[in-house]
Order: sequence, then structure tokens, then C-alpha cells
Amino acid sequence: MAGDVDRRVLSYGDTVLYESDLQTLKEGTWLNDRIISFALEYLYDTMLNETQKQK
Repeated sequence: MAGDVDRRVLSYGDTVLYESDLQTLKEGTWLNDRIISFALEYLYDTMLNETQKQK
């Protein structure tokens, strides 16, 4: 059904987050793999310099 479509809210590198993924950010819920993947990919891209990325 058209109303049941899980809309894409963010695309970063190889990670795509959907509205349902954002629900895992609420208190008392477990993070899902896509949220963790996004966090790690974002930190890798923003925190490491090129030399560190090659290791």
C-alpha cells in the first residue's frame, strides 16, 4: 500500500536510512544495523585523516 512506504530520509556513502530506522533512536529501543553503520561510516569519514584511513 502507498501509505505503508518507508520513506528514505538520508543517504550517506553506502548507508541509507529510512523513517523506520529513526524510530530506533527513541529512548528504550535498540539501535538497528543501519543506524550503527551510518554512525561508523560518518565517524570514519570525518574523524580520520587520509593516513589513518589507509591503515
